[in-house]
Amino acid sequence: SSAVAGAAANIKKAVADIDNHPDKFFIIAGHSSGAAISNRIAELAKDPSHFRLVTLDGFTPNKALQKRVDSTCWYGQNGNSLSANGGAMKSNCIK
Repeated sequence: SSAVAGAAANIKKAVADIDNHPDKFFIIAGHSSGAAISNRIAELAKDPSHFRLVTLDGFTPNKALQKRVDSTCWYGQNGNSLSANGGAMKSNCIK
């Protein structure tokens, strides 16, 4: 996505921070288009035991990524009404 392309330098820095600090635990979170960025960081980081991926009503992580990392998807629902990305997230997030 264009959000990922535009954030390439920040993605590279975040991945380096995670990979260079195995003594720390990170939460990688993204909302809406920012979820595409957080998904990319999670795809590139070497050791998924050092972070958790949280997607907030945004681009759903692909199934392979969801299986590789500890991840959670959040979206809004009020009765039968879902948030902007809620339908796709409800269908595609592994529970």
